[in-house]
Amino acid sequence: MLKRFFLSRQGAQMGPYTVNEILEKLQRAEHAWNDYIYDESKEDWMLLLEHPLFAEKYTQGWARAENMNPTAVHPYHEKKWAIQKDNKQFGPFSYLEVIQMLQERTLQDEDLISLSQEGHWKKVKEFEEFSVSKVRQLMSTADRQIKEVFNRRRYPRAQFDGTLIVHDNKTVFRGQTFQISAGGAGLFIPSSALQPGQTLLLHFHPSKDVPAFNAVAAVVSKFSSDLASELVPQPLRYGVRFTSISQVVKEKIYSYTNRKKVAA
Repeated sequence: MLKRFFLSRQGAQMGPYTVNEILEKLQRAEHAWNDYIYDESKEDWMLLLEHPLFAEKYTQGWARAENMNPTAVHPYHEKKWAIQKDNKQFGPFSYLEVIQMLQERTLQDEDLISLSQEGHWKKVKEFEEFSVSKVRQLMSTADRQIKEVFNRRRYPRAQFDGTLIVHDNKTVFRGQTFQISAGGAGLFIPSSALQPGQTLLLHFHPSKDVPAFNAVAAVVSKFSSDLASELVPQPLRYGVRFTSISQVVKEKIYSYTNRKKVAA
């Protein structure tokens, strides 16, 4: 029996497809190499270009835009960035593909990146091209293709008003959620000490849409906030990525965020 896989594009799950069907869809541009595929062994989604069954095809240039259309490429789409993760090198990627990976948190500010023709590795945050001001400038553009980068997400997100307990192995905080997805959450936490990359233990209180659950998460972003409440008098706004969460809970969150997306 042929093995089949689910793909995710713009937060929508599709499939299941065989390997050959996926390759055909890539060839017809119905899917892209930076879409996601569900890896049953890891019980999580990963980039299609990183999956062991497809990585070699990607490296060989299968259905890559630069091979399919040899005409001049806009600088934003030019494949000239290389990424280093877990001592492995990936790429080349276009500028917009890197921006998208930053938006989806598959690439972090501390990860190493290089202009492929130079080979000098630096942290992402050290490049002006990926600064907060530059990204904000991109977000305000009217270009449809660029706007799509900021609309595509690994998991659909939705507003989620709830409470939780946060533990950083030293201190316990009472926090609030303002956004959730099957891959992570947006939290208000009354502490400025938490840093990107730090691991947190989270206990989410039950709501009418999502049951109580525990999760291990990594901090991926941190911003000041002018919102305050009795629970969080001096909050900072954090983005966290779930690194350990029940598959049952993940499916319930996915169902909730999809319902919200359809209703919006």
